[in-house]
Amino acid sequence: MDDRTNVSKFWEDNYCIEKDTKDLNCPTPEEVFSHFQQTSQARHLSLDSFKVITCDLGKGIKLNKKRRKNQKRFYNVTSKRPRIETEDVDDTSQLNTVHDDIETTCSKVDNQLLDSYLQHQEEMQIQAKTSSALKEKIKAPSTRKQMFDVLKGKGLYKKFPQSHFKKFERWLKSPSGGQLKCTEQIVSEVNRYLYFCNREKATWKHLLDQKLFNNYLILTKEAGLGPDGLKTKVERVTIALKFLAHKKTKLRQKCDSKIAEYRGWMKPLAKQKKVLRMKNSWRDELCGFNLNMEDLDTAISEETINRFIMIMKKAMSNEKLTQEEYRVIVDTIITITITQESAIRPGAFQFMTLTELNNPVIYISPTDGTIYNIVFVLNHKTFATHGPLGVPFAETSWVQLHNYLKYVRPQVKPQLPHQELVFLNASGTMITKPGMAVTKVTKMHDKHITTTKIRHAIATAGNELLTDVERRAVAKGIGHTMEVHNKVYTDLTIKNVHASIEGQKKLHNKKSRKTL
Repeated sequence: MDDRTNVSKFWEDNYCIEKDTKDLNCPTPEEVFSHFQQTSQARHLSLDSFKVITCDLGKGIKLNKKRRKNQKRFYNVTSKRPRIETEDVDDTSQLNTVHDDIETTCSKVDNQLLDSYLQHQEEMQIQAKTSSALKEKIKAPSTRKQMFDVLKGKGLYKKFPQSHFKKFERWLKSPSGGQLKCTEQIVSEVNRYLYFCNREKATWKHLLDQKLFNNYLILTKEAGLGPDGLKTKVERVTIALKFLAHKKTKLRQKCDSKIAEYRGWMKPLAKQKKVLRMKNSWRDELCGFNLNMEDLDTAISEETINRFIMIMKKAMSNEKLTQEEYRVIVDTIITITITQESAIRPGAFQFMTLTELNNPVIYISPTDGTIYNIVFVLNHKTFATHGPLGVPFAETSWVQLHNYLKYVRPQVKPQLPHQELVFLNASGTMITKPGMAVTKVTKMHDKHITTTKIRHAIATAGNELLTDVERRAVAKGIGHTMEVHNKVYTDLTIKNVHASIEGQKKLHNKKSRKTL
């Protein structure tokens, strides 16, 4: 009997293929090989030759993506119950002992199956609770939409024609105006406020009226706008006051005093925002909406990966992609990098240029030998504080990124002034709201995943598992100071409460304590 026949017979006698088998129950190649050596006569086979024959027989080894890269297991493989042939047994006493052995082995297997079934049922109940709570959250009417309806009902969304504010828009793009990017939003906000003050004519002096501005903020707050939105409105009105001081030098002193006064209003709004964030964080922790590192590892489903590969093959065969297929390629590359490599802000992908991509820094990880190509992006939110932001791409992501540049991006005609940008829309312009890409790609996951939640999960897990030096490196890598990293991005967890209880237990003297 040759080696191939021996291995094939061993697999048929001892193992079977079952779908949806738990990863932890699947055996490793080393375990199966040791079992093969104990039961088979072909002990001259090595582990590598056993793996090769196994793969040829169709029992191929798949890398389990839910676990770490260095842990390989057989996929959907379970061991059969031990079979004992009773035809060769002549003596009745020996036959009885054999039957007893069969019953004991079967009972052990049954107990193991029962335990695993109960554990599975418990996990399913927990998942059902979290998924049902998530469904209720999704089905609930959008408070944001209700807020916009109230604002429109009160006439706070009406405005003058945008052509009346061309000078203001040009000043915002100039060096004296700060060369801001979101000029349209600033102009629209100021336009709405001036329309609220006087519906017949846009009078810039209304920016100096404290009572009118206070009433405007009160109305928007009653409509349901949160502290973050109110803070944004105050910031944009202060920018308009700077333009008024630049335009009319006589009013410069009044404008400066109003700017200082309005900025004083933002301090309590910042505190309210922090309180609201902590309330939402604790509510999400109790409902099971907060993310952990396991959620990030399993954020992208196999269906999404298979669809990405299928569309990329279509592009590599010079077939024209639809707008939806083009966006799937862009969104998947961004999501894989954010969830698996570095929890950076999605704005880094929005402004990444081809010049920056052509000058990467190569880093080889000393732990597992993974090669990273680090692209340093200059145009991002915290450049003034932290300098260039390093965006790491692993080997597979780097290859797919270059496939995108070679086969997918040429199908789009870049529009001025976006020719240098790496990631473009199907219309050839800069991608808008790149953070929504993560939510779209991970929509198959049980939990609602956003870039902000990912950054919170990294900060929270880092506080529990990393040293101070590693935490500082992580904070700087995702564009935070340590103060913001600790105070804002670290979620409240039930583990903190457990640790507090155990810590206070050590401080009390149980012998002298009197309790109920």
